[in-house]
Amino acid sequence: SVKYIASEVGVSERHCRTVLNRLAADGLIIITRRRAGGSQATNKYDINPEGCIACVPAQRLATLRRLVRSTDCTPCSLQTAQPAPKTRTRENSKQEQLLKPPTEPQGSTDSDAEQHRQIYAAYPRHVGRGRAMDAIEKAIVRIAVERETTTTGAAVWLLAKVRDYAASPAGQRGEYTPHPSTWMNQERYTDDPNEWKRGEADRRNRRTDSEWAGKDDHLTSITVE
Repeated sequence: SVKYIASEVGVSERHCRTVLNRLAADGLIIITRRRAGGSQATNKYDINPEGCIACVPAQRLATLRRLVRSTDCTPCSLQTAQPAPKTRTRENSKQEQLLKPPTEPQGSTDSDAEQHRQIYAAYPRHVGRGRAMDAIEKAIVRIAVERETTTTGAAVWLLAKVRDYAASPAGQRGEYTPHPSTWMNQERYTDDPNEWKRGEADRRNRRTDSEWAGKDDHLTSITVE
């Protein structure tokens, strides 16, 4: 009931109704009007997962997925609906749920962290680890959204790109190689891999004046009989 919700949250019933209607208008909850014996009964309030997820910033979707322990990223509309947990009668003012919450699977957070560590370790420069780890997480979320895949798939794709970059001339320039956070934030993983090799090709084809001068001196010393 509105009275019960207002008492639990610590607001007036009037303010509680205003907020509930606002949440319903924004698509965050679904209000089902119920009647019993021809008179108004307690309404049913359901959280709308799709509406809530739509309000989450893209950079926080990875955190949200870890919190809900989502592994297949199946849209809520395609998932099998689960029966609502039964509640006690209205005499129980707390309306405690009779069903215990499902046990959360273990290891998903550790798995994500391990992927982030692998990507950081594969990058040719190991500086600014804190910023780098944050940038890696944000990059994975962006990639997952753009490629319409899971964060796990995005992490695997990014790791392959990082390894290609590390093996390229651009990734072996020492202090001239960008910091990992800079590389991630600038989305350099979307660059054409040929650009990573261009610098070495130019250096191979380039000759300095001193080198050519030495060749000229050598040629002038040759006499023709």
